[in-house]
Amino acid sequence: MTDLEMIKKCAEKMGYSIVAEPNAENEFKHTVLVNELRVGYCPLHDDAQAMALVKKLRLSIDTYEVGQWRVYTEELATLHGTMFCADGDDLNRAIVECVSKL
Repeated sequence: MTDLEMIKKCAEKMGYSIVAEPNAENEFKHTVLVNELRVGYCPLHDDAQAMALVKKLRLSIDTYEVGQWRVYTEELATLHGTMFCADGDDLNRAIVECVSKL
């Protein structure tokens, strides 16, 4: 899944409606415009937008090695018997990858 596809899934999980996508030559190639915000939406690079996903979806964040993050959905694991999880050294990317798997 591409970064742009993951961003679009995150916007969908937040309840946002996408009004514009970037073109290939745009320097903000992973930023979408949503109707509900006055700024571009890109939780890969915007810490506040990434944390909004954590709060809304009640994600859990842990470290499993020095500098390595694990983002997972403990609540959903209990309900469905499946835990959606993403690991990585970039917290925002781990959050976005986890949300895009939901």
